[in-house]
Amino acid sequence: MIRKIWKPQRRIEIDYQKFLFVLFSKFSTEILTMKKQTLLMGVAKRFIKSKWFNDFAEGAVIGMFTKTKKDTARQWREAAKETSKGRKIYEALKKETDKDKVYQDLLKRNMFYISSVPLEMADRMSKYVAKAHIEGKRPEQIAKELQEMVPGMARSKANLIARTESAKAAAEIVQARAIKLGFQWYVWKTSEDQRVRKSHRNMNGIIAKYSDPPSPEKLSGEKDQGNYNPGNFYNCRCFASPVFDIDDINFPHRIYYNGSIQTMTKVQFKEIM
Repeated sequence: MIRKIWKPQRRIEIDYQKFLFVLFSKFSTEILTMKKQTLLMGVAKRFIKSKWFNDFAEGAVIGMFTKTKKDTARQWREAAKETSKGRKIYEALKKETDKDKVYQDLLKRNMFYISSVPLEMADRMSKYVAKAHIEGKRPEQIAKELQEMVPGMARSKANLIARTESAKAAAEIVQARAIKLGFQWYVWKTSEDQRVRKSHRNMNGIIAKYSDPPSPEKLSGEKDQGNYNPGNFYNCRCFASPVFDIDDINFPHRIYYNGSIQTMTKVQFKEIM
């Protein structure tokens, strides 16, 4: 029932992170060579409007998207072998285009996040420089501290965006296909390692509906972070395994329904399906 094939490929995240780090490092180099830190925001705005930035950023996003789309298509083909709806799945894959709304939304969102990083870095540096001047630090000392701080900022942002957005891309593409094909339910699956947060560990193996996402934090007694499906929260490495056939499920089973996790029999689950 729970198919490991749905787990996103980490190599896609790593490749995306490398491209983003190159992008943010180039900006880091430009601002670190400036003599007047008061002009940081202006430089950041010009940088994100440059043709080089937009071409490189778009290339990185499209590259991640293309690899994710190809990998998720492989997942669906493998899953199709195990269900009577295999032909329907194959036909749906053939009809997909890069103009589908889910793909266009992924491109726009990633471009927005990437474009915001130079502005965030410039703002953080400007505030740091202003504070350092108030504290009476010498320009040479400030420059040295920035040299040590900025590369870490670039790497941190590259890691966060790559990890979060590559997982979201895979999750959203799988979800869009599942809903289009009429598969409304999925099994929440974690990466099953020590880094899995408590709230997500509690969701492992739970069956939920795409149109009625749970709030993992609320369900585990933590501060509510909103409702979402696996892979759609920052730093989340969970994934959804679409339910093709009710006979694939071992009952009784834990189901997220009507705002709570309930243990249901096969008959009870059929009633809400």
